[in-house]
Amino acid sequence: SFTEHPIFALQPVHGGGRVAVSVNTDDPLVFATSLAEEHACVYAALRSHGVGTRAALSWLAERRRDGYRSRFTVDESSDDRWLERLAGRGG
Repeated sequence: SFTEHPIFALQPVHGGGRVAVSVNTDDPLVFATSLAEEHACVYAALRSHGVGTRAALSWLAERRRDGYRSRFTVDESSDDRWLERLAGRGG
């Protein structure tokens, strides 16, 4: 089941992660999904395991940051200040 997905073994909610992971879609047309749906499924799995709302949202936010940091594009895209500006929280 999704609640036993290996992402939670690679990046536990409590106790720190071993591997940087991100939640993505491979091919939304083929798999009939979206990034929002994937995040909703992960959120639901976290909540079903007793993870609180704040911890679940924080875990997902960190996975988004992992995804940005692992991109193979311009150097600025892995800079946390750039990520904060993109999220609308920086100057």
